[in-house]
Amino acid sequence: LQCSSADASYAVYTFAEGPFTIVDDETPGLLSSPPPTTFLTEDPSLTSSTTYTLALAAPPTADVTVTVTSNDTQGTVTPAVIFTPNAWAVEQTVTVHAVNDAVDDGDAVFAVGHAVSSVDTAYAALALPDVTFTAMDDDAAGFVVSGVDGPDRLTEDGADAPSAVYTLVLASEPTGDVTVSIAVNSTQGEVVPAAVTFTPSAWYEAQTLMVMAVDDSVDDGDVGFEVGHVVASADAVYSSMSIEALMFTAVDNDAVGIVVGAGGNGSVWRTVTEDSSAAAAVYMLTLTSEPTAEVTVTLATNNTQGEVAPAAVFFAPNTWTAEQSVTVHAVNDAVNDGD
Repeated sequence: LQCSSADASYAVYTFAEGPFTIVDDETPGLLSSPPPTTFLTEDPSLTSSTTYTLALAAPPTADVTVTVTSNDTQGTVTPAVIFTPNAWAVEQTVTVHAVNDAVDDGDAVFAVGHAVSSVDTAYAALALPDVTFTAMDDDAAGFVVSGVDGPDRLTEDGADAPSAVYTLVLASEPTGDVTVSIAVNSTQGEVVPAAVTFTPSAWYEAQTLMVMAVDDSVDDGDVGFEVGHVVASADAVYSSMSIEALMFTAVDNDAVGIVVGAGGNGSVWRTVTEDSSAAAAVYMLTLTSEPTAEVTVTLATNNTQGEVAPAAVFFAPNTWTAEQSVTVHAVNDAVNDGD
């Protein structure tokens, strides 16, 4: 520094230069505004997204990129925001969405992270804390059973009420195949198909099941039966679930009885003569329903003037439909005792 003055003393006065420091009042930094809410629902008709802003605290010497990421597939975010040296003061908006899936996977907490990159070393060294959000699930696993289309009393012959149908469908997307096997607690009932499978890609397609009464030949009366469902899946939520059983009745169309029919000579009852050259009478015995055990019909006459053969006929459960032949003879005596 040098002085100038008409005062000769000051005109020659000098003093040493001193060092000075310029203090910068602009410090690099990242500013984040809080989001209005951190609880988001998967249902897009409700609060499924929110926003918050990022800003720089001081001008950078180069572009500053903030890459925004979510650590869970249940949340998506704006991929990146960029601040330029000439527009560094403009706030950048980050949008966060809860992903609307169809899986009953419960509420999911996810973190939104921020990675800063820039050739401006002051900004490249900065870090911004994560922001935590909750994606609230709007799905509930379950089975939807349609009302039975048809009667709950099914006839064995199918003439009046041949079958009833109902459908099954899942209420949410599973994480693995879901198989429902049908369990009928009586041989009097049958369901087709015996099992249905729901896949993650076609979980919403209803599966149709047909319930029928089994037509047997046994007079066993009307029989109520239960159609149960056994669930198997690698999806832990679905594998722990149950489906209510359905009740039906198989209406019997069989009646116990023995039918006497014409034999080889075309008549059930006829007159037989004592003459040994005369033809015997032949008739047939048949059951009207399948027995559960062997049936024995013992044959006997109420008069010594007649003979019947064989002395008994037998019907087994596996051959009950076979006719049994009975032959009747008149006994040839020498007594004039009339018919």
